[in-house]
Amino acid sequence: MLYFFLCLTAYYLARKMNADKIVEQQIHYTSKTVSEVYTVWGVNYLQIPTQKHWPPNSYAKDSLVYSKMNNIKDEFSIKLSLPNRTFVNYWMDDILNPGYFIFLSGILPSLLFYFKNRNKHNVT
Repeated sequence: MLYFFLCLTAYYLARKMNADKIVEQQIHYTSKTVSEVYTVWGVNYLQIPTQKHWPPNSYAKDSLVYSKMNNIKDEFSIKLSLPNRTFVNYWMDDILNPGYFIFLSGILPSLLFYFKNRNKHNVT
């Protein structure tokens, strides 16, 4: 019993310590035909994160964050700095083809997860 309690305590403390950690993720996009690219994103199933986590040149629209990507030649990039264990949904929107989205990082799995678990209720 004591072993179980010690393991549970260690697990809880490890999660607590890592919850405050900031994780940085660099996103890249390459195109020779566009002049501007925006990363359209949200966290934890498309919620807007706090503004302190937004990269420069970002704004909110339609309950999403639009962040202009930095451009060096044909490569666009952006760095997101978010708390550990944050789930990020994002896609790219380029100026050449407005409204055309390239879906990345879990849009379909997020929808499947939502529809699979929407009728489950937590009983405490």
